[in-house]
Amino acid sequence: MKKLILAAVVTGMILVQGCVDEEEIDRRAEANVQEFKTQVEEETANFQEYNAQIREEIKLQAEARQRNRAVTARNKAKAKPEHDKCAAYTMAQDFVTSRLKCPSTAKWPGIWAGVSYSKVTFHLGNGRYQISSYLDAQNGFGAMVRVNFICVVEHVSGSNWRLVRLVM
Repeated sequence: MKKLILAAVVTGMILVQGCVDEEEIDRRAEANVQEFKTQVEEETANFQEYNAQIREEIKLQAEARQRNRAVTARNKAKAKPEHDKCAAYTMAQDFVTSRLKCPSTAKWPGIWAGVSYSKVTFHLGNGRYQISSYLDAQNGFGAMVRVNFICVVEHVSGSNWRLVRLVM
């Protein structure tokens, strides 16, 4: 009798006394167990397929992020900095001129003298530039003299520059 009640619970049948024999209950119980196993196997297969799709999606997103980082790095490398040799040369002229006895008499060499900012300005890295050149200006006695100089300037931000070193 216990087997009959247990089988009724497993198979979900409503038993009417004397209507179903034990072999029929065992057969139906086995059929229900097999159906349940099939459903579990199908759900497991569906879950594994879904899990594989999620893994593939995550992999594709990671590859896309990596490509974006590479493109961003290339763009940063190609981007023109806010500072350049011309601006550094101009700032060096300002720093040197401000230290002359007669700044209004300063004559800077030009292309006609074979000197251009690109030939005398060297990028040292990290926004620093070294300018090695000369200018002609009056000294305190009124005589025109040639002043050789080496100037190191550093770009701080925007249009702000800092004099690092000046040797005249």
